[in-house]
Amino acid sequence: MSPAQCSQAPLKRSITVADSIAMRRLADAEYFTGGPGRNEVAHFSPDRERFVVVLQRGNLLRNVNEFTIYLFDFPAAHSTASPIPLVTMASSSNRDAITKVKWLSDNDTLTFIGENPGELPQVYSFNIKRRRLRKITHHHTPITDYDYCSRSHTIAFVADSDLMADGSPTRDHETGNAVVVTSESLIALLQPPNPALPWHPVQLYMQTPGKPAKLIPTPHGRVLIRDTTALAFSGDGHYALFTTWVEDIPKEWSQYDDRLLHLAAISKPRRGQPSYLKQYFLLNAESSTVSPLLNSPMLEPVPHRWASDDKSIFLRGVLLPLRTSGAVSPRTNRYDVEISAAEKCLRVLQPGQWASEEEVTAQISVRLVEDVNTPAKLYSSDTRTGQSTLLLDLNSQFDRLRFGIVEPIQWKATDGHTVLGGLYLPLNLQPGKRYPLVIQTHGFRPDQFSMDGRSEWSSAFAARPMVARGVVVLQAGGARDKDDYKYTNTGLEGPREMAAYEGAIDYLDQRGLIDTKRIGIVGFSRTVFEVGYTLTHSKYRFAAACLVDGIDGGYFQEIAFGPGDGASLNGAEPVGVGLTKWLQSSPGFHLDRMHTPVRLVALGPGGILEMWEWFAVLSRLSRPVELVYLPQAPHLIVKPKERFIAQQSLVDWFCFWLEVRSNEDGVMERKEYRRWQALRQKQAE
Repeated sequence: MSPAQCSQAPLKRSITVADSIAMRRLADAEYFTGGPGRNEVAHFSPDRERFVVVLQRGNLLRNVNEFTIYLFDFPAAHSTASPIPLVTMASSSNRDAITKVKWLSDNDTLTFIGENPGELPQVYSFNIKRRRLRKITHHHTPITDYDYCSRSHTIAFVADSDLMADGSPTRDHETGNAVVVTSESLIALLQPPNPALPWHPVQLYMQTPGKPAKLIPTPHGRVLIRDTTALAFSGDGHYALFTTWVEDIPKEWSQYDDRLLHLAAISKPRRGQPSYLKQYFLLNAESSTVSPLLNSPMLEPVPHRWASDDKSIFLRGVLLPLRTSGAVSPRTNRYDVEISAAEKCLRVLQPGQWASEEEVTAQISVRLVEDVNTPAKLYSSDTRTGQSTLLLDLNSQFDRLRFGIVEPIQWKATDGHTVLGGLYLPLNLQPGKRYPLVIQTHGFRPDQFSMDGRSEWSSAFAARPMVARGVVVLQAGGARDKDDYKYTNTGLEGPREMAAYEGAIDYLDQRGLIDTKRIGIVGFSRTVFEVGYTLTHSKYRFAAACLVDGIDGGYFQEIAFGPGDGASLNGAEPVGVGLTKWLQSSPGFHLDRMHTPVRLVALGPGGILEMWEWFAVLSRLSRPVELVYLPQAPHLIVKPKERFIAQQSLVDWFCFWLEVRSNEDGVMERKEYRRWQALRQKQAE
């Protein structure tokens, strides 16, 4: 390359937290939370002649998340034509600005739930030919799910209840000014209902043309939970399928052989929460009544579709009712079935029959192509010829950034089992140099590009911005053992994960890559317990730690929120003789061993109670501890400014304690340095 060419090449810079927030990604809840997110990449029109894709990105300056619907015409799916942006909305809340995109039967109209700053989410329609956006519901509370029948123009939707909207606490029993406490959790008693909680109940409504929305009562013992209702009208609009969560679990459901389902059937949910089991129900739009579709449980909704005559519905891979007769094994096996909507008659399909009932496969498929080192790009593929065409580079601005390499690795835990993970390596890695290490937890996805390390879970992870500061980041994944789940929620979960972290340190030390005196570790959600157990039980020493918004297997948390997982993790109920096991195992009873500086992050009011035992005890012992509270943030942080606070502080915290160069961008406030210097002095004492 000539000097003139070099001078014209764009200068690349290091990655910052702001780059992570501005990254454009697929607007899909499953994708965001770590699922594959591949099935809903494209939303095809009924005639398969066009499709739309919804993308989102954070706008840090405005503190909003911007969502855009892009249109692709079928002829352009194999050309270089640019997608057409149809609608852009921005959300200043913790909700998506655009979600639940669906086509109407005219092949020219889209419906979706949308909102803009200061607005409640409502159902909108957008006519592509006329470029006309119209709000078609005006409900007084946020709408969380819906379906629209093109033939009858009827809308079924679910929305927050009136109690959730006005903030009035829900109470089952009231006498004067006294409240009789039954099954409420401590946080439910201290705070009004919190719409940010994923299990808060919603209500079902039906709206017909020219009439106000009508409330549809939920069956006794069944509850509708936000974001899990899966509403689906039959084509003629006579019925709508939806999912309920089960509060009163039938005793017979414990007879199913599936281990996880059996545990869900016999376990007691935490106070104020439903069980983990779900069930399909049908809404009869003519009579406004609901009835169960199938008397069997689900852990997650199964694939479904209406028959072409709208008189029956197909379900894929369901458990049958235990009293089902015939040559089936209802306790053990799952089956593809057809169920008539009116009579609820069930027909078990033969192998391969589901596929024969499906529509003709589309001529093109749309997918994201990415891996841990390759940012996502949108491609179309001709299913007949196999030809692939690049449709869109989601983040062309990445050409201006300097990316390090992520190396998928595996190692032996100190107890002998094999563990997988991803090693985020600094730029210009120098052989023989030992780097500081931060262990991030909660799994590794080699097939998914991430700026944070685990999807885009900004609450606790910031892998690439950390790497840009010269830190090696290990995204610790799961074990290769297919039966690894058998250790989950038992007394072996803590020791097994501790062995995985210890084995990683040994492996990277043997490679001559890390400085064992400068190791940090992060726990988030479930792994707060696993990391907390490691910090209080391991012989290995950590220079810094961060625990973010999760269960800790502690006594206070079990009493305040329980019954939870504490009894299983510690091997007994926390009373009487069982308390002895808690004294041996629970991290909260071993905080006197803690000398590692730890940063605790609480997200929402419940997070304060979750992290309080560690903060109170460590403060009492004069150990270096800091508690940061983001009162409006959900478990997975959404708002750009809150993401920035969580991630930038995480990076700066570890850089401070692992003695990495100071923040060249000047983001770190001097008061934080002074506060942490005081903690360092406390540690020295």
